[in-house]
Amino acid sequence: MPETLRLLQLGNYVDSVSLTIHLDEGYSVVEGMKLYTTLAVACPPTSLMHLHIHLDGYYDAHDSAEYAINDNMIRSLFPFRKLVRLTLTSTALFEIHDDTMMDAARAWPCLEKLTLDFVSLPLVPPPSHLTLQSLCSLAQHCSRLHSLYMTIDATVLPPPPAIAITRQRELTSMCIAHSTISQPRAVARLLSDIFPNFRHISASPRSSAMSAEMQATYARWEEVASLVPEFVAVREEERARVQEGR
Repeated sequence: MPETLRLLQLGNYVDSVSLTIHLDEGYSVVEGMKLYTTLAVACPPTSLMHLHIHLDGYYDAHDSAEYAINDNMIRSLFPFRKLVRLTLTSTALFEIHDDTMMDAARAWPCLEKLTLDFVSLPLVPPPSHLTLQSLCSLAQHCSRLHSLYMTIDATVLPPPPAIAITRQRELTSMCIAHSTISQPRAVARLLSDIFPNFRHISASPRSSAMSAEMQATYARWEEVASLVPEFVAVREEERARVQEGR
């Protein structure tokens, strides 16, 4: 990490459109804040469109919030308003909340691909503070978003007024990693409502060491995957009937 910071401070990134950083070790919250704030100074916010921060190799996942990517780190990237692609990898967890994701969606209206990934997945996945409300925020403010990889807590349904905020038509598939879920039908209805062209959903690879609870979670997401096309088809038929009746 020190060498990476030094190179960022010495480098000339005035016209940088794309920046990829490969780190050979995980970083703590303190180290991460230094990295992200240095990025904000080294790279002019008017030019950077693609930012990828990867961790190379395999690591034992840290389960401490000391190694999390948190709200403050995400907010330090808000000045990059032309971001089109953003990839962040964590060894531990993402301590990011819905209000931060809502502000991120507003800050990055050009976003097309968002990936919040883990370098290795623990047998007991860490909880996510992001809920389905974050998907509503992305739908409302990121009209070009077509690729999404993000873990959410889908057991928390947004209030009815938030469900039909905006219909975002670019997103057709999503990887929900190891998101928790309790009501597959309600989630499928929401996804088909805010993402009317949504067709495919995937999760992190299964493992034979997964708990029974995780296996049940994957089964619920498989139910969502089968229900979404049905809800989409029903809505298309409803819209067609409305148009015919005009």
